[in-house]
Amino acid sequence: MIGAVRLRRVIADAGAELVLHGHTHLDTIEHIAGAQGSVPCLCVPASAYLPRHKKPPAAFNRIDIARQGNGWTADLTRIGLSQDADPKGPFKFQTLHEQRFPSGVT
Repeated sequence: MIGAVRLRRVIADAGAELVLHGHTHLDTIEHIAGAQGSVPCLCVPASAYLPRHKKPPAAFNRIDIARQGNGWTADLTRIGLSQDADPKGPFKFQTLHEQRFPSGVT
């Protein structure tokens, strides 16, 4: 990503609660340094990738955000096409990953 170093510097200085991106088209969860702690960075596969492609098949992130004390929690559910589904259909979807991200502020 062009400017990744600068973006990390801005988040380290100014902070962020959550970073959503799709640049790599991979189903990744990373954490980067923020002004008040670790910041989750979520990416999702490209919506056009079918099963048996060289990259993960299409998926989406459902994020449920709720207030918790003076902070929040974000519950991630990643849902995507099953890797063993026939690329010609019918497509099968499955829950790929579930994770909770607390804000660190309570």
